[in-house]
Amino acid sequence: MTATKLYDFDTLHDRQNTSAIKWDARFNSKGERIPLKEGDIPLWVAEMEFPNPPEIREAMKKRIDHGFFGYTLSPQPLKEVIVDRMKTLYNWDIQPDWVVFNPGMVMFLGVITRALTNRGSGVLMNTPVYGPFISRPQMYERFAQKVPMVRVDDDAHTFHYEIDFDAFEAAITPQTELYYLCNPHNPVGKTFSRDELEKLAEICLKHDVLIASDDIHSDLMLGDTKHVAISALSPEIAQNSIFMIAGTKTFNMAGNACSVAIIPDDEKREKISTLSFGSGYHVDVLAYEALLAGYRDCGEWLNQVTDYLTENRDFAHKYLRENLPMIKSTVPAATYMSWHDCSAIEIPEKYPSMTEFFAEEAGVIFSPGSFFGQNLDKYVRMNFAVPRYLLAEALEKMTKAVNKLS
Repeated sequence: MTATKLYDFDTLHDRQNTSAIKWDARFNSKGERIPLKEGDIPLWVAEMEFPNPPEIREAMKKRIDHGFFGYTLSPQPLKEVIVDRMKTLYNWDIQPDWVVFNPGMVMFLGVITRALTNRGSGVLMNTPVYGPFISRPQMYERFAQKVPMVRVDDDAHTFHYEIDFDAFEAAITPQTELYYLCNPHNPVGKTFSRDELEKLAEICLKHDVLIASDDIHSDLMLGDTKHVAISALSPEIAQNSIFMIAGTKTFNMAGNACSVAIIPDDEKREKISTLSFGSGYHVDVLAYEALLAGYRDCGEWLNQVTDYLTENRDFAHKYLRENLPMIKSTVPAATYMSWHDCSAIEIPEKYPSMTEFFAEEAGVIFSPGSFFGQNLDKYVRMNFAVPRYLLAEALEKMTKAVNKLS
């Protein structure tokens, strides 16, 4: 019997001089790029501080040794692996020709928006939400229709968000043509239940609103959480939705991007494929190899990394309860990001946001709340996909900075 391979997530690897955005700089509240100081701990960009699986690197090396990197068709074996994956994960029977590839998820959102909606149309989204959801429609002469989720406080330390379905439906106008669904939700770490997704899908079908579901974090389920794919709920919903996944978050390879859209409707798929091809978008040959190796060979790595992330989430949550009880937090069911309300901390007026305060006073770099919506300067998003000792060091530095205020 072969022993299970153990992967190392406790070692911090030096990424200096590799042009890594996360370790090179941060951005202040004005959007200005600020170089990181020595000793700063970056917990902002959504990538893990773990090398991606060795099985992926071996597959890429093998392709490199072949010596040819010409124009490349989307690999049929990768499509077949995705077909099997959808059946295994969601009991969803899809066809290989439903699978369309694109270099990136945000790029896919842009292609879908331009190919399947009209200029001047509205795009629904639940806020707070990943920044490009908010900014993307305007780039294509559409407009964002932001529907706030309802914050529910669980206790003195934690909160979560729920959908106000009446508000969601009321936000739909004759101009609304598309709904950007983020599931699991970034930044709040929410996974939508089957009941929630069915209600959202029913409303969208009723009003002829197409669903573009960004499920890029769907492999990163924490604890016993199970992901539900909206397109797998029924054939009717599948025809009115585009289901998008990628290996970039799953296997920590955002710089080697290959995103996937599953599009059962023939007409929608043809429009998206035509626009993608005409725009010159194509996936890098090594990205195809990486995603195939990830889905085919890296199940055990994924099991171990999600276990480690779950432990990191629980570690951070316990630490904040005991040492910074004034900070209220989500306890994410998925992703490796947590969302924190720091409004009870009174910071000096010279700091326009909590991210500026923690960057300058603690040397801990978070994603600013303002990236995810309006009036969120007192919120921060924390990436806890780091070696645990580094997470502990960051939390300790935060505590010292807050304690100095009093």
